Amino acid sequence: MDQRMMRLSLLALCCLAAAPQRGLASWYSVESCSVNPDPCCPTASGHSLYDLEAAGSYFAASWQAPLGSQLRVCALEAPTRCVVVEILDRGPAKRLGRAIDLCKACFSLLADPDEGIIPVTIERVP
Repeated sequence: MDQRMMRLSLLALCCLAAAPQRGLASWYSVESCSVNPDPCCPTASGHSLYDLEAAGSYFAASWQAPLGSQLRVCALEAPTRCVVVEILDRGPAKRLGRAIDLCKACFSLLADPDEGIIPVTIERVP
């Protein structure tokens, strides 16, 4: 492959990576700490889930995005309902087929938590 083709391929790959992705979102909160043996209920980034919720932080769990990165998540059925979250945890469980777990406060901005799982678009915030 010549240099020009390689640059075009890299450019195309970068553009694809920046495109919004579709997936399913669920929510989690300190209610899930009952299964965590650590009393602080730490996230993968080391923050306490209790402290994050008490501070009103907008956070989420994802396997695809690096810890500390920010993502814009929009409800697919109501695209004007969006929230920007910081990835502070890993999840959801890969076997469940979901793309992201939002903190309950963020999920509430997109849909009623009683819905449990909703389709969303997810894109990286520079």
